[in-house]
Amino acid sequence: MIHTTRTLQARRFQPTSASISGEREEGAALIVALGVLATTLVLGVSGFESAQTEETLTGNFRFATQAQLAAEGAATLGIENAPQHYEDLEEGESLFLSSPDLEALADDAGRQVSSLSFADVWRQDGSTPPADSGLPLSQRYAYLEDTALELLAENAGWGLGDDLMPGQYILGEGVVSTGEADVTRKVLVHFPPLFDVSLLEGVLTCFGQACSHDADGHVNGGNYPLPEDFNCTGSHCRTSPEEGDEQGVGSYCFMSEDQEDYDEKYAAWQALLNEIANLPDGMKYTSDDELPDNLGTRENPAVIEIDSDSQLKKINGNRATSGIIVVKSGATLTLNGTAHHEGLIIVEPGAFITTGGGTYNLYGGIIDMEGNAVPEGVDSTTGNGNGKGNGNGGGSSALVNACGDDSLVAPGQAPPNDFAFSGNSGVNFSLEALLNLQRIERLEYGAIKSWREF
Repeated sequence: MIHTTRTLQARRFQPTSASISGEREEGAALIVALGVLATTLVLGVSGFESAQTEETLTGNFRFATQAQLAAEGAATLGIENAPQHYEDLEEGESLFLSSPDLEALADDAGRQVSSLSFADVWRQDGSTPPADSGLPLSQRYAYLEDTALELLAENAGWGLGDDLMPGQYILGEGVVSTGEADVTRKVLVHFPPLFDVSLLEGVLTCFGQACSHDADGHVNGGNYPLPEDFNCTGSHCRTSPEEGDEQGVGSYCFMSEDQEDYDEKYAAWQALLNEIANLPDGMKYTSDDELPDNLGTRENPAVIEIDSDSQLKKINGNRATSGIIVVKSGATLTLNGTAHHEGLIIVEPGAFITTGGGTYNLYGGIIDMEGNAVPEGVDSTTGNGNGKGNGNGGGSSALVNACGDDSLVAPGQAPPNDFAFSGNSGVNFSLEALLNLQRIERLEYGAIKSWREF
């Protein structure tokens, strides 16, 4: 009995081939299950991370879009708020900062110009909540001339490249604070200069078949520097060309309609007049305005329209003016005394300009858009004297095709004349005066040349 029992017990614990096979199958199933579980876990983690990444990217894109829209809104505010800022300016101040303005800003703060940043020039820093999130958002803008923009961009390490054009810029910035980091975007709006210096080819420029002048001895085509003191008087307002600058442009540029480029050049000056006419109130002086002693400065040239009702039909005394003066049809502008102007005077058809006694000086040029009728008996082709418009003749001159060739402007006889100068007055070309006209401010949507995003 005992032997039999032991045999049965031994048999009971001895594995068979079938049992071994079953155990192997159970182990393989476990391994497969674990593999599937691991794969599922990996896929789950990967999907979770992908979702997180996608959510982060979506959030970043949303923040960047909000910041971009805020920057565009800031630039728009800069345009719309300009009239208010103009009211806050002191006489002679410019809305747009130039490089000399930055140098003065650095001096006042006891700093180096190289330490200045855009944070030193923002005009406004307001905060408004976005419509679709509770994130704080700030908008601010700055008014900069190209010279100031280039300086600040260099300090900030920006790469504006060689395509920075002359003119004025509004820099708008939008910032979204996410709690972890600020997302910043900038927009640069370019307003090109109102006046293209290359337009002027003669100190006295006249269009039409009937241009005439009585200006010999008073017109100088050399490149004259401006007086040291803008508020100079009399002989203190006189300068002489530097050596090598004796010839800047022609003394006269009289153009008749049969000249090949007449239409092109006339259209360019007419386009300037159209832009001036469209300047909004507050950006030019008209007959309805109370006029300050000095109209415009070198840092902030003015646009002045003179009509038959204008208070400013005569510029005399010690008055200094800078910018572009437009003499409207039907008006006559008289220049005398010890006053002087730096820039352009544009005479519309049916208007006149003349000088009385005194030492009036103009640095820049005069443009007559339509020559007045040549008096009866005056030969508008050959003339009868030897005046050449460069100081060695007298009397009146009538039109010959003469843009850039003063020798073709022949003297005539009697007035009326488009240009009549007397006394010790002088009309002198000055590149410096014309370049200052690029500072004339023209903040209007129609004047935007480009809209650049950063």
